[in-house]
Amino acid sequence: MLFITCETKKKIPFYLNLHFGLHAAEQLLYAIRLWIQGYEIFPPPRHVLATQYEGSRDRIQSDVKAALGNNRKD
Repeated sequence: MLFITCETKKKIPFYLNLHFGLHAAEQLLYAIRLWIQGYEIFPPPRHVLATQYEGSRDRIQSDVKAALGNNRKD
């Protein structure tokens, strides 16, 4: 969940060459792009939103799931 101005979105668009259907990580990748450009990132103090997409887990490649799972810090 990212809250940004439309000027920021125009200045730093989503990465157009994002391959492998990494929809599970595109917000994280975009946040990293913003951070590299000098924007500050602040997480909400508590969980405020959840989204469940039917069947979306089947579209994520197993190696991507493994990479994301290995980096989790619960």
